[in-house]
Amino acid sequence: MASGLPDLAGSGLAPNLYDFLWMKNNLLQTRCMYHKCPPILVPDTVQLSQRRPTGWYFSSLKTGTLQRQTKDLNMSKVVDTLLRKSDPSLDIVGTLVEKKRTSATASIDYLTAQQLERFASAGPSKKARVGVLQSFTVPKGQSNFVIRVHWTMEDVQMDSFININKLNDTSLPPNDRTSTTEEKYCVLIPLQGNVLSDQLSRMCSCIAEHINFVSQQRYQVQSMTINFRVDSNDRVWLLWCDELVVDDDLMPAVPQVQHTLLFGGTHGGMSDTEDDNMASRSGHRSRQESRSKAQSRGMGRASSTGGSSRIKPAHPSGSTSRPQAQPRKTGW
Repeated sequence: MASGLPDLAGSGLAPNLYDFLWMKNNLLQTRCMYHKCPPILVPDTVQLSQRRPTGWYFSSLKTGTLQRQTKDLNMSKVVDTLLRKSDPSLDIVGTLVEKKRTSATASIDYLTAQQLERFASAGPSKKARVGVLQSFTVPKGQSNFVIRVHWTMEDVQMDSFININKLNDTSLPPNDRTSTTEEKYCVLIPLQGNVLSDQLSRMCSCIAEHINFVSQQRYQVQSMTINFRVDSNDRVWLLWCDELVVDDDLMPAVPQVQHTLLFGGTHGGMSDTEDDNMASRSGHRSRQESRSKAQSRGMGRASSTGGSSRIKPAHPSGSTSRPQAQPRKTGW
């Protein structure tokens, strides 16, 4: 983990993504390196640790900025806000996404007012590791859906998971008309080649760039899977992140190295004398290694086995560079 920064990577759920979206870029004093980047709207989202609220994020529709509250957090205030902002025509008021200790994947539950109050009154639980509790964003159309975008530096895949039942059909249990993860309740439609897909792809690229800049180049996003939803006003909302893979071994280059690389000086910050000494030592070692190899070949021919051991490269290609993240297969 990069020093002084929250842990970002996560599998099943990456709740700290909101922290980085909220951070300002110290270099440009803007939330994105691109001024024309589409706005990132986040509904009222409460970060949970063992079902205790630790942070509250929400987008201001007036300014378009992401706000954060970390003081005086309690579940009573959270419940009151989610109920007040809920749509009176629907019985669904919130979404609970939790990563439990016994499961590698996150559970997703859409809550009615009664279920929300029951959840809040239950108190903390060590069974739940991390989670987010969100106000329910009413989707465009009659059915619930999410757009799941899997972004990598090389490719973007996105699919719309649409529930087959009407959201306001109260004759069905809430799970039957809200689930976007169970195959028996949903249809999957690939999303590509339209204005929305271009907007989502650009949005994810901006998020990756923003994370890299606010972390001072210590985090580079390799891949991420984010769930979005479009509301009745055609606004795109970022809901939660299923998976986020980062390269956190990156460290800012020291100024001396940057200077020598940009202006053609010696590599690695060495002086000319040090560089000459290094070359002299390298030549001496090369001559010694040549003599040793010649002796080894002579001994090898006289050996009864005549064999040699070979060291395999770290990767099949023979390169020692880090493997690139591969796109995750679309599925349920």
